[in-house]
Amino acid sequence: AQAYKAALTLAFDKLTDDEAVLVVEDDLLFSPDLMEYFIAAYSVMRADPTLWIASAWNDNGFRGLVGPAPKRLLRTGFFPGLGWLLTRRLYKNELEPAWPKEHWDHWMRSEMVHRTSKGRECVYPQVPRTFHHGVKGTFMNPALHDRFFAHVAHSTDPSVQWAQSEWAGLR
Repeated sequence: AQAYKAALTLAFDKLTDDEAVLVVEDDLLFSPDLMEYFIAAYSVMRADPTLWIASAWNDNGFRGLVGPAPKRLLRTGFFPGLGWLLTRRLYKNELEPAWPKEHWDHWMRSEMVHRTSKGRECVYPQVPRTFHHGVKGTFMNPALHDRFFAHVAHSTDPSVQWAQSEWAGLR
């Protein structure tokens, strides 16, 4: 958790003047339209104060269950993670001062104890834009990967584009 905090603080304090950063892990595969998705989702977030982050992941985006609408956005009160957009304002004003010493992802999902989101929701795509392909890690093994991640779809269609003229319709 402290390594994540250090990386985010470094990004916002030294590496970029941008309003937001993408937080990704090294075991994710990206859809061809990942960056366009995040630009469109960021537009939605800026227009809607009830949103706090945008995620590229859909915990329920299983192959055979996600529909044919590659640009459909959904909302959830649960932090999905696995590739997400974090604004400078949110990090510097709310998250950085309260960042936990361990298990940052559990803390981000902790509405009952920490109220981290303050009742705001996450926007995420019906068809995930990231795919978790790591089968080994601190908290991962092949059985867990097969159970929770192997059957999740992700967009591989290079023709999907998020035109700026469509952003208002995503809200």
